[in-house]
Amino acid sequence: MKLKGFFSGNKTIIKDNDSKSWLISKFYGEKKGPIYFLDLYETLYFLDRGNLTLEKKESFEKLIKVQKKETLEKYTVFKHFRDLGYIIKTGLKFGFDFRVYPKGKNPEKSHSKYVVWVVKEKTKINTNELARAIRMALGLNTDLLLAVVGDDLEIITYNFSRIELQK
Repeated sequence: MKLKGFFSGNKTIIKDNDSKSWLISKFYGEKKGPIYFLDLYETLYFLDRGNLTLEKKESFEKLIKVQKKETLEKYTVFKHFRDLGYIIKTGLKFGFDFRVYPKGKNPEKSHSKYVVWVVKEKTKINTNELARAIRMALGLNTDLLLAVVGDDLEIITYNFSRIELQK
């Protein structure tokens, strides 16, 4: 589907009802009051794929350039999971970069399977920060995925989960 929108702040507003219906069916975007929008990473995803035209003719490259420096790495992780068929949403209100839902599951009706913390390959991670992230993920009843992104944008993920020991 060819989408059209207006980029404002870090969201793309979608006005066309057919586009909204299609996006909802594929678990993209979010509705707040009368406004339906795509988040920054969904916007980049559709621009990257050539499925979105923005009113001010912003491009993928232009948006990446004007965003925070870690946007490209986070987008790479977003794209990785979406291309694998997972539903991925921002996770900022939970203290993480993303939430990942099981394939084909409606995020409004199911629980996230993972929370994702994105870091660049050569970033030093404080063990207290890692322990905090693991505790927060377990408190949300999810696994923590540490997504390490290299300079070549290759991704390596580490899964931190709870295991039950047999007696």
